[in-house]
Amino acid sequence: GRSDMIDRRNFLKAGLVGMGSAMIVKHANALEFYHTRSSDKKWAVLFATWYGSSRDVGIWISEGLGGIADVYDMREKPDLSGYDNVVIGSSIQWGKINPDLEDYIKQNQAMLTPKVRGMWAVCGNVGRPPGEKEHKNYIDNQMAMLLKAPGVPARVFGGRMTPGIQSD
Repeated sequence: GRSDMIDRRNFLKAGLVGMGSAMIVKHANALEFYHTRSSDKKWAVLFATWYGSSRDVGIWISEGLGGIADVYDMREKPDLSGYDNVVIGSSIQWGKINPDLEDYIKQNQAMLTPKVRGMWAVCGNVGRPPGEKEHKNYIDNQMAMLLKAPGVPARVFGGRMTPGIQSD
């Protein structure tokens, strides 16, 4: 009864006093020990996709970077010259990266090469997990060669295969 009410009052008073004193302290920051990622460098993630798998990976990469990267669909033909760091990826169709992304890279290679920090490819691989062969074919022999960026961190992801929306 009464002792519970007193305990609640004391708890609320102590809480309000504590919050009030935290507001008075000039540099109080509730997120001080919860590191939020910020960057003075501008990051962009560029993807080319047919059915959405590379878009999903691009968004996932941006989230992994703490949301500091702007994500662009290659079809937007974005101007990435204002970015310091770029991560680029493509879905694979018929063993090739997206031809529009290939053209974009060729046209912007001098600007992109010093900024590229990562590459990826997404392939269905007939339902099998991609391995070293796919990495060599899609990253080493296509993306890295076009970007003139060997040795940049890269990954090949397995994509989803959705027969109803795939072209023959």
